Amino acid sequence: MNDVNRHRVRQPTDGSTQEKNVGQPGPVVDQADGRGSDEERRRLELERYREERERERRRLERDAKRKELEKEQQRLERERRQKEELENERRRAEEAEMRLKLEVETQKKEAAWLREKERRRTEEAELERQRKRREWEEAERKRQEEVAAVERRRQEEAERRRQEEAERRRQEEAERRRQEEERRRQEEERRRREEERRRQEEERQRREEEERKRLEEEQRRERERLERQRAEREAQRLAAIEKRRREEQEALQKKMEEIKYREERKRKAEAKVTRQLIVHGSNLVTLGAGLEVKRVIPGFDLCSITIRELPLNANRSEITNIFREQGMDDTMFQFVSCRTEGNTQVAKFLLRAEEAQAIAIGLEDLEFHDSFIKLEVGGNASWGSMTVSSQTDQARTLTIIWNTPSATMIATYDTVDEAMLKVKEHHGKTINGRKINATMNTRRGGRAAKQRVEASVRLANLDPEIEPIEMTALAGTPLVRAIKSNVYDLEWFLSWLKEALEGEGCIDGSFETTKIDGNRMKAVAKFTSRDALEKAATTLERGKHISFTGQGPSLRVIVPTEHRYTITISKLQYRAQKAQWDAMAEGRRGRKAFVRVNERRNGQVLINVEGSDQQEMGPLKVRVEGLVVGERLDAEHWHSSFLHSEKTLREKVSAETGAFLSVDRRFHALRVFGGSNDVAAAKDCIREEVQKLALKEYEIPIARQSVRFFVATGLQILNDALGEDNVTLDVASQACKLKLRGGDDALQHARKLVEEAITAAADGIVPADENSEDDAICPICYDTASHPEVLGCGHSCCELCLRHYLTSAATSKKFPLVCMGDEAACNTPISIPIIQRYLTKQRLNHLIDVAFSSHIQSNPQKFKYCTTPDCTQIYQCDTGKQFHKCPSCFSEICSSCNQEAHEVKQRQEMSIVQHPD
Repeated sequence: MNDVNRHRVRQPTDGSTQEKNVGQPGPVVDQADGRGSDEERRRLELERYREERERERRRLERDAKRKELEKEQQRLERERRQKEELENERRRAEEAEMRLKLEVETQKKEAAWLREKERRRTEEAELERQRKRREWEEAERKRQEEVAAVERRRQEEAERRRQEEAERRRQEEAERRRQEEERRRQEEERRRREEERRRQEEERQRREEEERKRLEEEQRRERERLERQRAEREAQRLAAIEKRRREEQEALQKKMEEIKYREERKRKAEAKVTRQLIVHGSNLVTLGAGLEVKRVIPGFDLCSITIRELPLNANRSEITNIFREQGMDDTMFQFVSCRTEGNTQVAKFLLRAEEAQAIAIGLEDLEFHDSFIKLEVGGNASWGSMTVSSQTDQARTLTIIWNTPSATMIATYDTVDEAMLKVKEHHGKTINGRKINATMNTRRGGRAAKQRVEASVRLANLDPEIEPIEMTALAGTPLVRAIKSNVYDLEWFLSWLKEALEGEGCIDGSFETTKIDGNRMKAVAKFTSRDALEKAATTLERGKHISFTGQGPSLRVIVPTEHRYTITISKLQYRAQKAQWDAMAEGRRGRKAFVRVNERRNGQVLINVEGSDQQEMGPLKVRVEGLVVGERLDAEHWHSSFLHSEKTLREKVSAETGAFLSVDRRFHALRVFGGSNDVAAAKDCIREEVQKLALKEYEIPIARQSVRFFVATGLQILNDALGEDNVTLDVASQACKLKLRGGDDALQHARKLVEEAITAAADGIVPADENSEDDAICPICYDTASHPEVLGCGHSCCELCLRHYLTSAATSKKFPLVCMGDEAACNTPISIPIIQRYLTKQRLNHLIDVAFSSHIQSNPQKFKYCTTPDCTQIYQCDTGKQFHKCPSCFSEICSSCNQEAHEVKQRQEMSIVQHPD
């Protein structure tokens, strides 16, 4: 049957269309008789199928009888084996009884043999004792004979010794008399020689005394000559030393004057130093000495300007000169970044919006280094703020998705289990470039429910040209039938869709179609306006009825949101804040503003704020941005080692508390993300880690020529500030090291002293000598300044006093920071470089934030915060604008009443109510 279907060939329909069965011989059947022959083949196939089922039944019966015979044979075999096992058990019992009897007889024989052996051993022991006694008696007799012989020999030897002793005494007496005579003779000779030697010694001493007196006289005269020469040389040396000392004092005085002049110039230059930076995320602030706020461009008025097509050889100074040549000073703009794009550079600056517009017009098509630059004015995108992802083209682009033409068939099987196996086997297979979608045929309503068989499979996404008879081989069953499917003319539908969209205002050439996968297609079209897009979408929604008449597919029309703002966060941060994100996104779908979260495979999570009403989106966007930036922790939760151990600390905090942690390298601070309980636990964990790091010993290498500075004064300064147990100067190692314990403040203090040591070594100054002559009074503690720091006004403060004054300024909130000399009447601001030397970067950033907040609070008529809750943007009231628009929450504020924007008449009425006078 399969061979017949496989070899059927379709001939061109030119009036004589025929089908030829190549697999079997027979007459050619034309199309008119095709239907009858198909029914006959199906009938024959069913008869053959029934015969095969009958043969299968008979085979199963034979198998059942064969199994019964095998079971009977197995039973008889088991009975035979049981009888053999009983017989073997009886034989084993008899053999065990025989072995027991043999063992008893063997034990009796062994006992008799042991008794005989013991008797023989006793007799042998008695004989051995008698033999040993005889041997002992014989040995005793021999010993006594030997003792008697020894005694005789001893007596003979004593007699011989007595005779020898008498002879020896006679010889000694004769020798003694001879020696006595010899001694008397030698004594007389000695006395004679001694007398002669005495006379010679007296003569020698007389001659030596005369020689000594002569030599002493010569030495005295020589000493007098040498003393005169030494006095002359000493006078010359002292004159040279005095001359060299005067020259060194003059050189040192000149050098000290140069150093003082240089320090004075340095202090004056530092007093003029200003710092320009972004504060509170979006405000461009210029700070002067004492952290005094000189200029503020609030976030409402700040914008970015991007310069493109800059040559690669252009440096930062040349680029910033573009603005200076337009009459702007450095406080009116800030350089943000410069990056390379292809063969050009792109630079970004921040400045006031009105000035940016004027600059963009004035510098249009400006020639710079033989090339023309391009300027783009953008919004104020602060750190952590969302970016606009709904560009104009995307907001006006309509997307339509539909299923491609396909056929669906039902294959019926004998059992449900067989049908489920076929689903697993066929699902996902590719036929004619299409992946089959195989599922169980579930019950549906309507007339089709009467024809449903439970053991059937639904095969979808088939080629529309395929016939049911061709699917029998693949399905493994002859019972395959076609049902109503998604079959239509694709070319006609695409033509209809294009005409429908162009009739609603689609831009010419913007209609494009692409294939998504083997089952779906997509079409996009761009419109000139949002109204035209929505009208076209409505038209397509009404045109969906074409699918019910068989002329086209069912459509999915995707209308993009009018506004969309997006930001990307890591998946770890999202998981830590998931409860907060879920609470924010819950129940807002379908409103004019909502949050949509999209988790990506690359480990990033895309947070979108979408909607049609920008005013309603603003507060929601502010809340999302606040959640994204997290909570920035203070100096109590910071250590500089976190810059290098961020991953380890993050994993530890996440494992212990569930919160997410990141390092903000701009402010040298930690940001923590998560629920309130998780954040509180993370703070405790971080604080413990900071305390552990404060107990750790750190090594700071110092140059050998800087050791003198630390021995003289630097080590004492650190001991006073940190304690003697926490500071050690190691000069025994090959490389000199300063070892200390403490946090970032201690490391900052030590690094400052290392810089001072390098400067002192280069200038050749001994700090102890310099300090010993300085009797300046510290204006903070009113005592002699210890290790003084000279301010720009000339007053000197103790190092520890000045450090305490600067670190406590954040709580006092008195700005600018000024000198307290002359009974607190000096009021000269402390320069920014001095503040930077005494504070860590984290504490300095916090102090700048406090100084800016204090400036805003002290100028309530000039600066105000945005009226939207949680929005931290600031605007300037006296700019002459009628309305102020917030760049974060998009709210508009009236400049007269500082409330939400309204009509002029309403504003006048509100002004009368608020100020009746």
